[in-house]
Amino acid sequence: MLPHAHVRVNQKEPLMTQQKESLITDEMRAVIGKESEPITYEIDNTGCRQFARAVGYTDPIFFDEAAA
Repeated sequence: MLPHAHVRVNQKEPLMTQQKESLITDEMRAVIGKESEPITYEIDNTGCRQFARAVGYTDPIFFDEAAA
């Protein structure tokens, strides 16, 4: 068996990597599906590049002003 493989002690126990508690709070659940007013944020070149990197965009328009 590989040293990094996930194993169960028995089939009734969850894998050790499974999360037991939700990260979504009751307050968050209360607003799921509810509409809200749109929010507009101004960002600069750095913010645009950070967003593009964070979501995996590789198009030069996000990183090279001449391409934009």
